[in-house]
Formats: sequence, C-alpha cells, structure tokens
Amino acid sequence: MTEENSDRLTRPELEALFTEYSSELRAFLRGVLRDRDLAADVLQMTYVKVVERGESASRETFKGWLFKVALNEARGLRRRLRRDGEVFRKIQRTDDANNTETPEESLIRQESVARLRKQIKELPREQRDVLDMRLGDEITFAEIAERLDLPLGTVLTRMRAALKTLTARLRDHDL
Repeated sequence: MTEENSDRLTRPELEALFTEYSSELRAFLRGVLRDRDLAADVLQMTYVKVVERGESASRETFKGWLFKVALNEARGLRRRLRRDGEVFRKIQRTDDANNTETPEESLIRQESVARLRKQIKELPREQRDVLDMRLGDEITFAEIAERLDLPLGTVLTRMRAALKTLTARLRDHDL
C-alpha cells in the first residue's frame, strides 16, 4: 500500500465516522433547512454519498468533507423543492377554503385539477406510490424507502421523475 492510499478510509471506517458525526450533522442540517423531516431526508442522502464516494476522503478532512456534502445535498433539495413547489402550490390551491373566485375561475380550476389528477394517474405505479406517500401520507423519504423496502436513492429518483413528468405535462397543458 502506498503512502497516499494509507490515508484513505475503508467502508467500516466511513460508517463509524458517519455515526460519530451524525448527531452534529443532523443539528447542522436542521439549522440549514429549518425542517426536521427535510433534515432527516438530507442526512440519509448524505449517507448515500458517503457510501458512494467517501473512500476518496481522507481521515484528516473527513468531517469537513462530510459537512460540505451535506450542505450541497441540502442546497440541491431546496432547489428541487423550489422548482417543484409550483406543482405542490397548484395542488394546495385546490383546497383553499377562502377562495373568492368567479364561477368561470372555479370552472377553470376544476378542469385544471381534473387534468392534474389524470396526469398523476398516468404516472408509472412506482412513481405514483412515492408521490402519494410523500404528499398524501406526509411521510419522509426515509420512511417511504423503509415501507417499500427500497434504497433511499431509488425513492428520491422516483419522486424526482414524477415531479419532472408532472411539471412538463402541466407546462404543456398550460395549467
């Protein structure tokens, strides 16, 4: 083994270091995201990155590397939520009890909601299940992964694909 490789971390070492820093990392993510559930999701996303790429980190810089990865994951999640939030806001507006819309606006809204529901039903079953659990049951991605017995990355990919498809379809239909 060369001098350069002796500083690299093994998988068991990565897991031990992640466990050691996880409480501090969780608190950091709560501060960044201001949401306990999102922080838990990003913590899991960070763990996936540690497993995938952590062996490239050195012992001396692991903590800094870990927090940088977590911050990047948090920023990426915020960007996706902001971008995909348009879909959520449109769904939420349909339930607005204080709506003072005209009959024409109400009809247009009802048609838009019907189109959105139709588009959701046309999603692949795997994507629709994740979307339903996240929005309907309001559970974290980690809990969804556990329920479906899937890796967290797969659940996140399915959600991202569902939102991307819905956003494109809504844009095409001018909803």
